[in-house]
Amino acid sequence: MTEIIKLHTIMLSNVNLDEMSMGEANAMDKKYERKIRIRITILALSAIFIVALTIVMAYCGGGDSRVIPSYALQFGSLSIVISLVYLFVRIKFYSDLLKDKFKLRKFNNPERIEYKRRLHEKSGGDVWTITFLMSELVTVISAEYSVDAFHAGLILVIVHLLVKAIYYFYYKKFSKE
Repeated sequence: MTEIIKLHTIMLSNVNLDEMSMGEANAMDKKYERKIRIRITILALSAIFIVALTIVMAYCGGGDSRVIPSYALQFGSLSIVISLVYLFVRIKFYSDLLKDKFKLRKFNNPERIEYKRRLHEKSGGDVWTITFLMSELVTVISAEYSVDAFHAGLILVIVHLLVKAIYYFYYKKFSKE
């Protein structure tokens, strides 16, 4: 009975049984599980970093309402909250994925992974992600201390998001690869 369920799971995940044995499929699942655990660790460390940064910013002062406009302070606070919510949602998603082997196998589809990787690379890739995160970090910190730096950072963040969205949707719609 267990073998039938495993075979059904493999067939539903678009894996060709002729090309892959059960042992290979299980090894592939274990490798993907390790990747997911690493992602969860990175997300948790990112959440800890954001909380630590928030504490340091609060301790150092800043956010003088006579100098910094309220929308800058609200942007900084909102960015921190949205980032933490996003991180916790992704951690929950990946934790649920580890608990459900069928979902894990579904998300471990090589064609899907390759498509998403290619789409990410064509729309900026890791370089875009790093520069966006750094510009967002600078904008959030400058929102507490300098209006001019905040405005420059905000423009940079908006341009980053627009360029990413344009490239992402362009390649998603027109890419034949």
